[in-house]
Amino acid sequence: MAYELIAAGAGLGLGAWFVLGADASDRARIGVGALLALALALRFAFDQWLAATLLFVAVAIGVLVFRRHRDHR
Repeated sequence: MAYELIAAGAGLGLGAWFVLGADASDRARIGVGALLALALALRFAFDQWLAATLLFVAVAIGVLVFRRHRDHR
């Protein structure tokens, strides 16, 4: 259960940073916001905690890859 909360916190935190503060296109920001909304809906509306956790992890990894790519330009 604790690992799920760590994944959700990392995904939500990094996703919120991406949507609000990253130097990214509007399409990318909308996409990440939609993925976060889908993950929250899966977790709370449909009680699919495993799918939501995996989606939070995917968002966190994607944002970290984006940050690393942007830093090396």
